[in-house]
Amino acid sequence: MTAVTATLFPVNLLNLMVLRLLLVVGFNSAVTFFFFVVPMIRVLRLERNSRTKSDTQFWWYLCCGFSGYIVWVYYFSDCSSLHQAAVFPIYMVSILGAIVHFILLCIATYLTLGVRDKRPYALIFVLGSSLIGATLLWVFKVKWIGWLGFSLTALSHCFRFGATNYRDKFTFWLFDVSIPIWVVNAFISVVGSITGFLWLRHPQLCISMEYKVTSYVIGVVRAIEVYLWCSRGMARVLSKIEGEINHV
Repeated sequence: MTAVTATLFPVNLLNLMVLRLLLVVGFNSAVTFFFFVVPMIRVLRLERNSRTKSDTQFWWYLCCGFSGYIVWVYYFSDCSSLHQAAVFPIYMVSILGAIVHFILLCIATYLTLGVRDKRPYALIFVLGSSLIGATLLWVFKVKWIGWLGFSLTALSHCFRFGATNYRDKFTFWLFDVSIPIWVVNAFISVVGSITGFLWLRHPQLCISMEYKVTSYVIGVVRAIEVYLWCSRGMARVLSKIEGEINHV
């Protein structure tokens, strides 16, 4: 190996690592946007000084979801190296998910903030207690941090269930094409259900049982949502074989 080659080798290796990092960040940014495009649309549909029970549950979904992602960032911090090819994307998605949830949470709070609204105090309490709890569990290496993440994630999806109108007829335009929101939601739920079960089949995945259980639960939830989003269309198709009602 010549002196020039020896000099260029570390540079090429560094460039390769930087390129790989950019690819991972770019890919996970796209994945994060894909899964959060519907919450983004939901926030844009919020009306100032108007809040329904569905909007209330949606706000708590964002709050618990943000707290859950913070806990998962702590959870994956010990296996967050770029060389952990199987888990580093999950670590990045957790960071990006926390950022997206925080931005949407701030916008939703600003748009729906009412007189003598106590949600800012609740927000500080939930986020503060989650952050302090996750920090203490991480410092003392207590394995309960995974179950804390599971609890917050499961709770956020419960609120999302309550906040979602599975008969929503809202449509949006993309490149002069009208797209019903239920089609987008159904497709996202299909992808979420598949990834919740399949991508965990990796021998080098640096995770323990808590995250696997969480992923399986989300996979089941997404599968149920696929049916809920498609149920009206399924009923409409199946009703064609029922014949006509006998009015006699």
